[in-house]
Amino acid sequence: MRIIFECSVLEVKDFLSYPHRFPELQSLASSIMLRLQSFESWSLCFILQEQNIIATEIAMSVIHGHRYHSYIAQHGAAWLQNHIDIEAANA
Repeated sequence: MRIIFECSVLEVKDFLSYPHRFPELQSLASSIMLRLQSFESWSLCFILQEQNIIATEIAMSVIHGHRYHSYIAQHGAAWLQNHIDIEAANA
């Protein structure tokens, strides 16, 4: 399975790309890297917050709705349709 993570916080990208620069978080870095090794391949991309509006809206819905274990919407999330339409029109 190929996984692509997107992050709009540059420090998170630095932490995962260069964990040796954060010795105080070595235990956390080791734990994360161990889990990431279970994927066939993975990558981390930095993306500006304003270019990631839909993902941010989904994340906020998950956090505010306490949907931590799964987030599945059949036929798309209706509350996101306006954002999706705008992004599609601008593509």
